[in-house]
Amino acid sequence: MKGRTARRCATGLIVAIALIIGNAAQADETINVFARIDNDLFTGTDREYTSGVEAGFTTATVDSFDHAGFAPGLRRANRALRWLQPKGFEENNVTWTIGQLMFTPENGHLEDPDPRDRPYAGLLFAGVTYNSRDSHSLRSTSLDVGIVGPSALARQTQNLVHRVVGADRFLGWDHQLNDEPVFRILHERFRRWDIRPSRRFSDVTVHYGGSIGNLSTFANAGAEVRIGRHLPDNFGTATTLSYGQNTAPTRGGGSNRQSIHGFLAIDTLAVLHDITLDGNTWRDSPKVDRETYVAELALGVAFYWRGWQTTVGATYRTKEYETQLGGTRFGTLTFRRALTRS
Repeated sequence: MKGRTARRCATGLIVAIALIIGNAAQADETINVFARIDNDLFTGTDREYTSGVEAGFTTATVDSFDHAGFAPGLRRANRALRWLQPKGFEENNVTWTIGQLMFTPENGHLEDPDPRDRPYAGLLFAGVTYNSRDSHSLRSTSLDVGIVGPSALARQTQNLVHRVVGADRFLGWDHQLNDEPVFRILHERFRRWDIRPSRRFSDVTVHYGGSIGNLSTFANAGAEVRIGRHLPDNFGTATTLSYGQNTAPTRGGGSNRQSIHGFLAIDTLAVLHDITLDGNTWRDSPKVDRETYVAELALGVAFYWRGWQTTVGATYRTKEYETQLGGTRFGTLTFRRALTRS
């Protein structure tokens, strides 16, 4: 009964956020919609963090999170979440996200998975991020809520995708983590330096922050270098998981200039908890001995063309648990498009 009640609560929160997203998409004058696909098949593997899909929108830049042009549902949510919002900035936006992530062991052909291998786990989540900036700095605070376990539907999603692409079905999903509502609060700060003679060609952004919650608890810090023509006026292009949805408020209506740039980012984490490795909080479940210190490298190319923003990248992550045979790698595709109501 407790598990069913928890599942209903988590699902209700996700549905409520999805309704807010739909309501805001109809009412806000300008929104930036996006979709992101992570998959290790892009880099020739099928294990560990194996797939992630996210979609959502970012509002127009506003001087206050109480902006009158926001949809009623978004304004109500912003009032309830004032404690998350950065203070003292005149350029702000809000990002809402829904998504699904899945994690699988190295060997997916065992009906009884190796206890030393990564546990099967799926995550279905929704989140809100408040971003505030000035000329060279950004503050970003996120709240993510969701559920891990069978109700996240990761097993069904993977079976469908593998059937479409003709890949073997993973056999050990009966041993995935149990249903459990999860949350995390993530805060990140960014500072950018423009490399002279002109930031049109290169910049460096450093970041630091951390997360707390039964989904994940960690501290992190890193940096990103970008080189290219007409660099966007934001705070990095890499879409590393630990960063959250740090979509900088645009300035002066943004730019639709055609451009291309490359990026290279590093992130280092001190991990105190990760439910996908440590197992369920209140019930027995598969788990492994987690590594405390993890690093990842992300690189790729971003294109801006006729209002579309497309990013193609790859991420390489060091071992996340002691018995892991090697690091994790996966590819990422991200698409963004600004939509304006006529």
